[in-house]
Amino acid sequence: MLNDQPLLRWTPLDGELPPVAKPQYTLTVSVPARVLERIPRHVLAPDARVQHVSIADIENQAFSGPAAPDLVLSPLISPGFDAIDLLRILQKRRFAGRYLMLASAMPDIPLIRAEMMAQAGCIDLDVIALGASSTLHTV
Repeated sequence: MLNDQPLLRWTPLDGELPPVAKPQYTLTVSVPARVLERIPRHVLAPDARVQHVSIADIENQAFSGPAAPDLVLSPLISPGFDAIDLLRILQKRRFAGRYLMLASAMPDIPLIRAEMMAQAGCIDLDVIALGASSTLHTV
């Protein structure tokens, strides 16, 4: 701000519309629809563009460049894969977005979170409890 005026201000040209933020692109990997319905708006925006894939289809997804998702959601543990398997794929594919793992109520979510973060490298991740075992991360 300079003299109570913003330093940068968007000024429309004739007929030009103001810039619009693009909706969040979320890729869900083997997440049932009933689980997605329980995720709050601060995690999954109402206008998010959501694509559902199975772990078998993950190799066909772009994880870098303009087609990359902003957010990847998966179960912590699922039949056929777990979050560490998917984390390794995301690292190999140079994913630069956020990875959230959804866990059912477990006794020590903070311990699981710390273990996943230790293996994450530069991927921004977190574990969200779908029960009451984590005060700050409960869905």
